[in-house]
Amino acid sequence: MSPTGLTSGVDGRTRKPDLASVAHTDAVDRSTVQTWRSAQSWATHRLLVTNRREGAISLSASPRVAVASSAALSRIPWVRLRAVPRELFAIEQQHLRPLPAWVPEVYRLHERMVDVEGYVTVNSNRYSVPVDWIGRRVEVRETSSKIEIQLDARHLVTHQRVAEAEHRHILLAEHRPPRGVKRPDPHPEEALILKAVPEIAGYVTALKQHSRKMVVLALRQLLRMVREYPREPLLAAVAEAARYGLYDLDRVERMILRQIARDYFLLNNDPES
Repeated sequence: MSPTGLTSGVDGRTRKPDLASVAHTDAVDRSTVQTWRSAQSWATHRLLVTNRREGAISLSASPRVAVASSAALSRIPWVRLRAVPRELFAIEQQHLRPLPAWVPEVYRLHERMVDVEGYVTVNSNRYSVPVDWIGRRVEVRETSSKIEIQLDARHLVTHQRVAEAEHRHILLAEHRPPRGVKRPDPHPEEALILKAVPEIAGYVTALKQHSRKMVVLALRQLLRMVREYPREPLLAAVAEAARYGLYDLDRVERMILRQIARDYFLLNNDPES
């Protein structure tokens, strides 16, 4: 019978399907389903009887019922497979190979920022990275024998681990810049800030010396403020902060917001709007 439900005779002509054959096929499918259900019911019944004799409760019997039902179904021919699943598994098992034993290495995970000299600090020991990683955030995996520093999926640096906190500098030969080649600017944000608002050059220099945050983070926050807030309120707040020696950028940002609150944040129900 073709998938369209038509049959072809000996003479090659297409004819309508024989209703008797169709009914026979449906009966076979129904009988197979009934066999599955009866096998499952039989396995469940046998296990319940056994548990009742042993005095076990139904909750503890449920895993055994599932295992027995699966084993019973694997011994019944499947219409779609045209075979018995257990027999197919016996054939495939001859070609299966065990997976190799692999135990993942235990490591301690850290997140670090590469300092201005191109090093990453782990347990007071400093490990070198390429100079173009300066100011970037990296992931450090510390194992019993090595230190792996990863920037992304394609950039990985491996060092031999120093077991004790010895305040050592471990520099790989490929991380040493060639003679006569200048290191890249460790703070590219500073150049962008001075290009946008050169009036605050003195405050930027003092910020690098007195900020409680990492210099990279402080300069990034200041660059964000330069890009987001109007120029005049920003210059006024920075000038006042420089006069009082204030280098907490969170407080400086609140000073800017107080100056522009009535210009950019008026609501419809505000009495002064």
